[in-house]
Amino acid sequence: MRVPRLRILIIDDSDSDAMLVSRHLKRAHAFEVEVASAASHDEGLRSLEEAEYDCVVLDYRLGPQCGLETLRAIRKHGDDTPVVFVTGFGSEMVAVEALQCGAQDYLVKSVISPDVLQRAILNAVEKITLSRRVKAKQRELEDFVSVVAHDLQQPLCGVKGNVELIRDFYQDRLDEQAMEFLEAAVRTSSRMAEMIEALLGYARAGRQRAPLEDLDLNELAAAVRADLRGLISETGAVIEIADLPSVIGDPVTLAQLLQNLISNAIKFRRDEAPCVIVTGERSGERVLIQVRDNAMGIPASSLEEVFAPFRRLAQSKDRPGSGIGLATCKKIVEQHDGRIWVSSTLGVGSTFHIELPASVRGLVRSLDGAEWRVLVVDQDSEAAELIGRALEREGVKVTRVAGVAQAAALLTVGAFEGIVVDLASPSERALGWIEGVRASSPDVSILAVTAGDGRSAPGPLLTDARRRGAHHVLPKPLDSAQVASLLRRMIVDARPRTAA
Repeated sequence: MRVPRLRILIIDDSDSDAMLVSRHLKRAHAFEVEVASAASHDEGLRSLEEAEYDCVVLDYRLGPQCGLETLRAIRKHGDDTPVVFVTGFGSEMVAVEALQCGAQDYLVKSVISPDVLQRAILNAVEKITLSRRVKAKQRELEDFVSVVAHDLQQPLCGVKGNVELIRDFYQDRLDEQAMEFLEAAVRTSSRMAEMIEALLGYARAGRQRAPLEDLDLNELAAAVRADLRGLISETGAVIEIADLPSVIGDPVTLAQLLQNLISNAIKFRRDEAPCVIVTGERSGERVLIQVRDNAMGIPASSLEEVFAPFRRLAQSKDRPGSGIGLATCKKIVEQHDGRIWVSSTLGVGSTFHIELPASVRGLVRSLDGAEWRVLVVDQDSEAAELIGRALEREGVKVTRVAGVAQAAALLTVGAFEGIVVDLASPSERALGWIEGVRASSPDVSILAVTAGDGRSAPGPLLTDARRRGAHHVLPKPLDSAQVASLLRRMIVDARPRTAA
């Protein structure tokens, strides 16, 4: 049986490591291989622009760059080439971050063998192949819907317009029954026009490629409420909008998202006046928006299917609707690298949960306009680099050191607003150093971290860290975005004390 031939790009700044991976690949029996190599971030990106590859084997360390930056750049440019991420040191934190950035698999160099690498590459290629097929089918459906809707729109406008003209110009010559027939024709054609517009909205949502920008959701929600004021007034609806965080997104489609959810809640109301409450909170690099209503509710068995196109629930068949409003919402959220789901109680109401990327507003300026400086003390260089890069993406100036001796020396010659210290430096020495920093620099925000889940051995260590002066403690593995968000809040909270 003929085996496939794969073109594979190795991005690694170590010639010896790249040669080892290449030898492993050439010993694979499930495919033939053509290997190319790139020794840096820039060279790797150029190679992907100049040629197509079936898979990329990407190293974590690329000289001054981190392989995660390369991975983000690949995905940012819309390249879906499968990526197997490799590193010299096993780190759950690096693995999670790599997969979140778009890698299909993660391998530690010490355990790589021809068979392991072969399996990882085949799995990565299969995942992307299936994903591409699904996306192609979705595009076919969107194209079909768009063409059908567009071709129906023009003749329908002619029908509707002519019926309205007959009704308006000849109403004094027609009897009551004829007028009722005309009114029914106008209502039906108007309803069909709404359905066609909904179909076009669904197709547009799937193709949306507008540049994303920092958005104030409060302004967006207020504009949506103003657009719905006629429906709100007609039904006596109450729309409450809490203080919402900012997000990264397209204002047009996110406005459509909120409008669909709010108008649905009003449309599928019960006998009492509709009430819709919109709330939101930021958690690290994500924002969670909740739209809660007191409408009819959704059966537990139908919570997933409500987002399928043209799907209408039995209890809502007597209400106006196209069956694609929530499907459009799902497409909009997915275009924003987010997710949407619903929780509901039949006869009580529903809550739609929307997760979106948070706005990357700078947490970089202190009260006097200077940069915020953070010292990261961690002997695990990969963990320190991940935390540092998460902070640097938010504009913080980061200094990384491997132990408390270096950290103590730095504190004698420079000032820092925040410190992240690993308690494995070793622990007693790190705790003593924390205590000393707290005594000499009470306004410095200190975040202590250590391995474990906080329920076994590290638990007392974290408790001791709090007692010695750490403002917050976190068990590893860490979410670098969570660390950046928590440290931001710590520094912000400390600024008024400093100013006072």
